[in-house]
Amino acid sequence: MMTIDERKMAIAYGDLLNIQELVQHIIRMKSYVLFGEDAKMAFAEIQEDVDRVLADAGRYMSEHTDFNAEGKHDD
Repeated sequence: MMTIDERKMAIAYGDLLNIQELVQHIIRMKSYVLFGEDAKMAFAEIQEDVDRVLADAGRYMSEHTDFNAEGKHDD
């Protein structure tokens, strides 16, 4: 059973995955080329920042849940 904090982090992790996918979508469409110079610089930092936060959330999930456990199910 997950604690409230573990549930909060699981939701945050899922949201971060969605943000990461949205950033990748912008990159695939190359719509970032239409941004102003300041926005281009900020967008260049977004992916790195999201990846850093996502890695930390993944670390939390691994340490506090069976998030990365393969083949371990208590059905």
